[in-house]
Amino acid sequence: MKKYFVRDNDIPVSGCFSLNMIEIFYFIQSRHTKKITKKIRKLIDLGELHQAKEARRELFTFGPHEWDSDKPGPMKFEYSGLISLEILDVDYKNSKELLKRIEAITYCHGWYRNLNKSRITLLVLVDSESENHELAFNQTADYFEKALNKKVDRTDANIPKWNKITYSSKTYLNMISEVFHVNIDNN
Repeated sequence: MKKYFVRDNDIPVSGCFSLNMIEIFYFIQSRHTKKITKKIRKLIDLGELHQAKEARRELFTFGPHEWDSDKPGPMKFEYSGLISLEILDVDYKNSKELLKRIEAITYCHGWYRNLNKSRITLLVLVDSESENHELAFNQTADYFEKALNKKVDRTDANIPKWNKITYSSKTYLNMISEVFHVNIDNN
């Protein structure tokens, strides 16, 4: 099972660890993550954006790279083929049908509520290498925008991005999701 690089933003890289996706989703629903996420969302609601930005440092992040911290020796990172899409303009309270449509798509590896209350973070596994990340991102974004009739945030599409582990009481994880085929030949 793939393990992903996880880091605490307040400690050096040498103090980081790896978790598999099941463990990451457990962490997303933990009391620790819930407490920090509520604090940040409250600061955002109060317009205290600087303090919210500082508080975000308390959240753990998981990366687009595989790393097995159980193996001895130097840290080796490999591109994991994990694409993270942020679905925009989600009315979370009335999102039951949208979430059912997302879960019906066999490429959906998982989803959870983003720190931004009007977004859902969607995870997709792809069959490409790191040099084709932007192409993979854009192809998966095009696919999900069309399938869901929702926009995807395309900021920083050219770099594999780190995901904040934010609290979400409802999540979805499909450990047998299909891998999205990236068409590299048409470029």
